[in-house]
Amino acid sequence: MMFNKNKIWFAGEVMTPVKREGIKTNFTVKNNNDNEYMDIIMMGDLSYKAEKDVKVGNNIFIEGKIQTREKICPGNIKKPITKILAHDFEII
Repeated sequence: MMFNKNKIWFAGEVMTPVKREGIKTNFTVKNNNDNEYMDIIMMGDLSYKAEKDVKVGNNIFIEGKIQTREKICPGNIKKPITKILAHDFEII
């Protein structure tokens, strides 16, 4: 049996308006239990569905994978950037 080791389920409240850029959608979700914020990325058909259905204040359940990269800040300081690349979502 194969398991996908990079899988996350995240639930929280949508904090920023859904912003679509081409085929990609971005917005931020706040986890109510841990007071943690995550940037969410959706691609393709899922981004069209999110743009139509997801509103600020909605509670949402997201299934996806974690995507991490580094950003070089002034002073040549490396800052990790972590986002969720969503595969599916449900408004709850």
